[in-house]
Amino acid sequence: IAEHVIDRDAWVKPQTQPVPPSEQRIAVIARAPVKSEEPLAILHNNPRLKFEHDLRFGYGQTLGGPDGFVLFQVYAQEQARLWLRDDTWIDGSLSLRLIDNYNKYKQTSVENLPRVRTYLREYATTSKVTIPNLQLTHVGKLTDNQYYSVYGGYLEDMFAGVGGEWLYRPFASRLALGVDVNEVKQRNFRENLNFRNAGTQTGYRTSTGHATLYWDTGWNDILAIVSVGRYLARDSGATVQLARTFRNGVSMGAFATKTNVSAQQFGEGSFDKGIFLNIPFDAMLSRSTGFTGNWIWKPLTRDGGAMLARSNTLYGLTRARNERTLNVKPAPLPNDALIPPDRQESWTPKTTGPDPYTRIAQKPPASQFESGTSHEYRMIEALYRQGYRNITVQYDQSNRLTIALSNDQINPISRAVGRAARTVLPLAPRETREIRITFAARTDPVATYEFFDLDRLGRYFSGAIGQSELANYVTVAYINPGVREKDPLERLNDLDPEAKPQIFSAVVPETVSFGRVTNDFANAGRTALDVNWMQAGAVGASAILASSALDKRAFQFAKDHQNSRWITDGTRVGNALPWVGLAGAALVALDGSDPRRSRTGFAATEAGAAALMIATGLKYAVGRARPEDGLGNHSFQTFSSNNSNSAFPSRHTSVAWALATPFALEYDAPWLYGVAAMANLARVGSREHWVSDTVAGSLLGYGLGRIFWESSQPNGKNAPRVMLGRNGIHLAWELN
Repeated sequence: IAEHVIDRDAWVKPQTQPVPPSEQRIAVIARAPVKSEEPLAILHNNPRLKFEHDLRFGYGQTLGGPDGFVLFQVYAQEQARLWLRDDTWIDGSLSLRLIDNYNKYKQTSVENLPRVRTYLREYATTSKVTIPNLQLTHVGKLTDNQYYSVYGGYLEDMFAGVGGEWLYRPFASRLALGVDVNEVKQRNFRENLNFRNAGTQTGYRTSTGHATLYWDTGWNDILAIVSVGRYLARDSGATVQLARTFRNGVSMGAFATKTNVSAQQFGEGSFDKGIFLNIPFDAMLSRSTGFTGNWIWKPLTRDGGAMLARSNTLYGLTRARNERTLNVKPAPLPNDALIPPDRQESWTPKTTGPDPYTRIAQKPPASQFESGTSHEYRMIEALYRQGYRNITVQYDQSNRLTIALSNDQINPISRAVGRAARTVLPLAPRETREIRITFAARTDPVATYEFFDLDRLGRYFSGAIGQSELANYVTVAYINPGVREKDPLERLNDLDPEAKPQIFSAVVPETVSFGRVTNDFANAGRTALDVNWMQAGAVGASAILASSALDKRAFQFAKDHQNSRWITDGTRVGNALPWVGLAGAALVALDGSDPRRSRTGFAATEAGAAALMIATGLKYAVGRARPEDGLGNHSFQTFSSNNSNSAFPSRHTSVAWALATPFALEYDAPWLYGVAAMANLARVGSREHWVSDTVAGSLLGYGLGRIFWESSQPNGKNAPRVMLGRNGIHLAWELN
């Protein structure tokens, strides 16, 4: 999930001697895991116990309700966890109710909804001994930025079931996106191992799930969470939560949920809402416990807007990917206990960024600049102090220094790259001939700057020469055309230390992708001009006419076997395939951990969207009758808005083939066309289209997929390079 790199010297020095602020360095840096080709020596391994358990006392309460201002329960609870593997475990708890007054809770459901939370008294008082949860969980990693979990069991005290979760979370990114889907059934009131006694709703089951956006706003340590989906009472809506987390780990905030349940149907309160306070015991005790005290004020218990109380959420399990993981510390001492230079005039945090790196350091020789040495770490630490994240540094035999990094606070890209180049220039080995900086938006590479004359670059930064004298010794390649600047060197020498985050790019993930899409469509248009449309049209028309001979036979076969289970199941899968594939391609495009895969995902998503729009337009223009209308395959009513005259071409097949083609061409995987053909079979099997409709859709999708794939190919990016090294001339060729 994350790595924490510790510079021992930087940590020891301030512990053993006074260090002036100008010489203080960052001792611990968090970064994304770095893959090592060679196995690393493990200095210390603290093995985890296979079986863990803990006895604790708990306290739960409901404040401000109509049946009593304070309803409370004190209980003893034994919690246990059995590790089956590093990625799979069973955890559960056994509770003994000691003292409570929930017998005063008289509230019943006033809304015309299933009772999913208003059985609170029954669940709290029916049994002295309960099993609040007993769950099997398996977690895993799909890519460098994507995680998944599958789980099943007694998920909370009122519901049991199975579910799965997916999370996209780039390292040190302020944005994360997750989706969870659950199939659950209401437990009995005794909270034991059966479902038989759950009042009048014994056997109640439902599907619930949410898409959730997590946004660390960067303003006063406030985290915003927005969830949209289906709730336990089968209502649909959204939950918005705002919380501020202080440096000592304490967090407080509020939430509100509004669903399609009207205020009158919901009852008193109109919609679900509350405030909460979480206090980690570590903030108050002299030793680490890992326990957190949770206090919530939600006086009105209603069934509308009730969300499944899942444990082991992926956002919590991956919290080490949050850059603020290392920022937890005690509150500052009061001013009267501090020396004058350390006193604070107010609690308002400073928004000014770090000063540009201008310290002059002795350049190390190339022989000492190896991975893991103090020289490499000093360069990473200097970049880290400037606000750069996801930093990697490599020095090759051709004396080229290659750096990859990201920064979501400094913009535009030329300004961010210029600050990085100014930072590393005095720290690079003496023999360095070239500096190559790849800048990423969060973790997705978007632009590469190469500086070939470092003496000239140093004189440019010192003001001795201007931009025009440097321009011929710098090359700029945009991996993502959507971030292209009119003058990529305009802000290269900008020394403004103030960080200027782009609010829009913080709210909407990967806003540079919108510019990229515009550029991609323009490139696809230019590629389309080179197509021999006369030949392509002749081949396509021949294939459609030939396939029309099968129209009536296929329709009759589908009609004769309409009750066949394999046709019914195949139709269901084939109909869903294009839309599931479109969502999957979009997720692959946004995940920049593999630039080639991301580029192909963009091409597939754009081709699928284009196929959807063009096929819709053709349906309206052609107006062919659908098979079930009984008018035959030669009936046309052009420019008809009637759905019964929208058979040609098939939208499902055009989208499916447009999505499959870029991946099939990029990875030489023709079997993907077989997967896309499932949409053809589904549309014919459901009697929604003639065979010729699906053939036309396939040809349209294939053509668009190929055009977008060809237009997305890098131009000359992987050409051979000749580089002068210490021991001769080196030929380098980067291959996908």
